[in-house]
Amino acid sequence: MKRNQIVTCLFFLSCLIVLNGCKFTPIDESDCGKEITKNVVFKDKGDGVDYVLNCMLVVSDCKLKIEPGVHIQFEGEQSGIYVKDDGELDIVGTSSKRIILEGKNPVKGSWSGIVIGSDKDNEIVYTDILNAGGFQHQWMYEKAAVGLGYKDQNPKLRLSNCNIRLSGGHGLYLSASSSNLVRFNDNLFEENDGYPIYIPFSEIGSLDNGTVYNNPSKPNTQEAIAIYGEDKGGNFSDLTYSEKISDTGIPYRVMNPCIVDGGHLTFEPGVIMEFMPDAFLAVVGEDSASSIEAIGTENNPVTFTKATSDLQSGWSGLYFANTAPRNHLRNCVIEFGGKTNPYGSLGTGNVVIGGDYSRGQVEIENCIIRNSAAYGIHKRFDALFSGSGNYFGGNASGDVGNF
Repeated sequence: MKRNQIVTCLFFLSCLIVLNGCKFTPIDESDCGKEITKNVVFKDKGDGVDYVLNCMLVVSDCKLKIEPGVHIQFEGEQSGIYVKDDGELDIVGTSSKRIILEGKNPVKGSWSGIVIGSDKDNEIVYTDILNAGGFQHQWMYEKAAVGLGYKDQNPKLRLSNCNIRLSGGHGLYLSASSSNLVRFNDNLFEENDGYPIYIPFSEIGSLDNGTVYNNPSKPNTQEAIAIYGEDKGGNFSDLTYSEKISDTGIPYRVMNPCIVDGGHLTFEPGVIMEFMPDAFLAVVGEDSASSIEAIGTENNPVTFTKATSDLQSGWSGLYFANTAPRNHLRNCVIEFGGKTNPYGSLGTGNVVIGGDYSRGQVEIENCIIRNSAAYGIHKRFDALFSGSGNYFGGNASGDVGNF
């Protein structure tokens, strides 16, 4: 059994092997937290903890590789890994030799986590990331165990077969509208102090059914997947290509308005979309390319509802601002909308058809449309609307109205 060693960055960096065949690179202790600019690797030393690190490792213009079986502990809430510019992460374990990255102190938020600010082929596979999310990195809007940075970094990540647990913030947080999940599958999120996943609307189709987003016996604080259409820097995340929203077993929580502009968005039966106040889902753009299709079943509808239990709260509704024949709702539950107008329309209701410059079009069949703060369906006078078999109830201004 090897010794469990507590090391500073001096020890850590002196033990790294440069991938291009060079010898060990000795680094002075004063360089702890400075940029690593040569390809380096964490070696598996055997059983037990391999390294204990007490600083933020900054990876720039090189690749940081962690071998299968490596076990690293981080000491201090500002310790962690940050990859930027042309830096790249290769953290790839195997099913039999998982990589473990955890806090030396086994409590939530005892280290910062991993922050990715590069557009290289960053990959984290078969890795357990525990007790992170203790510090909000300067390139992040919020704390998370794994975060993709903001501004002009256009970060990318492949995340597969990973366990992200006990974060002091979110599990996975894509803080930039330009963030990109190149691959995402078969992960596990448990007991994180925030959302398991917080992503831009443009990445909603990246999520898979094989991931466990919320274990009822070890729940995350927020039992939903957070989706935003505009990041905190004011950058939009419109959906410009076709995607399918999978039933992940927990609701999607829409934080602010989300726009389909150029893609065909489809919903699997059973999907639940929860909307924060003033949020809405809209389809705009060219009629032939941009559309929304939510086709549930009688026993497994697609649900659009409010995110809060406050009786006075609500959301703006579904907004059809183009004349696309593929706009279609069937076997859906649409409720508690109509609190405010969606941007660009005088309509107010659970479903708004038509805007300032478009007639709007949608077919609605066998849907439950209820408890709107205004109309169940509010449509422009010349909208292209067809409906059959729908149920209306509790809509304050009436079931169907024109503007």
